[in-house]
Amino acid sequence: MPEHMSAGVVGTVNNLTIVGDDPDRGPYVMYMFNGGGYGGFKGGGGYGTPLERDVERVLHDVRQGYISRETARDVYGVILQDGLLEVDREATEAMRRLRLPPGPPAGKHV
Repeated sequence: MPEHMSAGVVGTVNNLTIVGDDPDRGPYVMYMFNGGGYGGFKGGGGYGTPLERDVERVLHDVRQGYISRETARDVYGVILQDGLLEVDREATEAMRRLRLPPGPPAGKHV
């Protein structure tokens, strides 16, 4: 099974974290287990180039603490304004233009 697809990057190792009875704890998509309690998964490879991921989704992930400002910049090509959690749209577009290969988009991102 491929680690990534359609110009995606290799992800981190998947992991499952059990957080007890508090569904708001941790930077994960939460699932309720049949026996009670909550947990979540994170990690794995991507689909398509991260440079085409929706800027607002990347910003959301930074605000939620799922990824760092540096990851937003280095992996997704999203530049945040100094001292703010807002996208510098002009810098982001310039960064992505420089880093994306010419041609059609690699795939749709969620």
